[in-house]
Amino acid sequence: MIVFGNHRTGEGILKSLQKNGKRFLIVDYDPKVIRELEAKGIPCMYGDASDIETLEELCLHKTKMIVSTVHDYEANALILQYAQKAKNDLVTILSANKVDEAEILYTAGAHYVLVPHVIG
Repeated sequence: MIVFGNHRTGEGILKSLQKNGKRFLIVDYDPKVIRELEAKGIPCMYGDASDIETLEELCLHKTKMIVSTVHDYEANALILQYAQKAKNDLVTILSANKVDEAEILYTAGAHYVLVPHVIG
């Protein structure tokens, strides 16, 4: 599993993955977050979800699931595009700021889209 973003939602996902012994990689663009994760021995990579080079560097064809806690529509659309190109059965759980963005991501093939404002 690849998790983009390790703030609020990402931290909860990380704890669950560790508790359940799942293999994962955290990708975050905040160097401070990466240093903290590395200090704890947590598999991580510095990268930007909206950067094509970051997405190309990941082994998406070997990945079973992608979770993006990033609330940027363009970044999530790009993640979805690369996920679909890499592997047809790759599960994608993405985030959106607005319901209409979530609908577009669903139409494009996302398996699940979190809309934190609606959940709250």
